Amino acid sequence: MPISRSQTCTIIDGMAAVQSFANSSGAKTFGEWSDRFLRHVTYHFSDSCTRVDVLFDRYVKNSIKGGTRDKRKEKKSTGIRRNVDNRDQRIGNWERFIILEDNKASLAHFLSTEISESYSVPPGRELVINGGFKETLKVWSSDTSRQDVRELTSDHEEADTRIVLHARDAAARGYKQVNILCRDTDVLVLLLAHREHLCQEIWMFAGTSRQRRYYLFTESRSPRRRGSRFWNFMQLLAVIRQASSMVWAGHRHGKSSKMHMIS
Repeated sequence: MPISRSQTCTIIDGMAAVQSFANSSGAKTFGEWSDRFLRHVTYHFSDSCTRVDVLFDRYVKNSIKGGTRDKRKEKKSTGIRRNVDNRDQRIGNWERFIILEDNKASLAHFLSTEISESYSVPPGRELVINGGFKETLKVWSSDTSRQDVRELTSDHEEADTRIVLHARDAAARGYKQVNILCRDTDVLVLLLAHREHLCQEIWMFAGTSRQRRYYLFTESRSPRRRGSRFWNFMQLLAVIRQASSMVWAGHRHGKSSKMHMIS
């Protein structure tokens, strides 16, 4: 991501990071894999980046989206169901493991628990975990001086909408730049719709490791000001996107790069 001298927060789509990281390191056990994944996450800390948030999707079996996932399983008979519950458990075939949604949920829970219970973040830095716990509204922060994290709680299944929530919280806490690592371009719509509540500069990474795209959001200017046709259009798209997420919840580095600036 672009280097900044401003106080920066990096927000990571956890499952997208898991899929990208895969098991390229050749780890034999989930404990070994977890340690390497954590190093991959905390690599983003720097003199300017003092906060890193990792958000996982939630997997709710009784939701509409959960039903959709169940239908997908019929096409994924090659997957191997495994419950990740200890560090010494062997990974086996990664591709056949990660293809199943139940395994993703189990791995997200293992990572969230492992990190929150054992990782000690250096003073002056904050690591936030959201979405991987069995408790729907649980959010963990390494910053013991932070009195509560209720402003980060949400029951949305997908990390997409919660990413915006975390970006708004970072702005409220004085961060001048937010870097978002998320492949889902739906997040672009949400960020634009909430632009006036976000910090001065936002960078979003989308695409793949082979075809990287960086989107730069600067402070809003005319004619994209509040009340303009563009602003109203983006608000409408965001409402549709957020409504979709609430329906789900209610039913319970590379070869080339591109940069886009949105102001």
